[in-house]
Amino acid sequence: MAALIRRASGNVQSEMRSGEREFWAKHDSTGFIDWDAAQPRKFTQLKPTLRTISLRLPVSMIEDLKILANKRDVPY
Repeated sequence: MAALIRRASGNVQSEMRSGEREFWAKHDSTGFIDWDAAQPRKFTQLKPTLRTISLRLPVSMIEDLKILANKRDVPY
């Protein structure tokens, strides 16, 4: 990973520490990262975020959705 990051000047490094989000909003990463040497990675430990929502739907549509979910073995 360290080989991917090109050497940045001290001013750039201090700016990154103080406000990294603002820095990358204003700068292009191609000057700092060698994307040709990058390799794809899989983050197997990450789990999708689930959030419960409430919807008002017609009863007939809910019944149809329950049938579809059951066919696909998905909880509803």
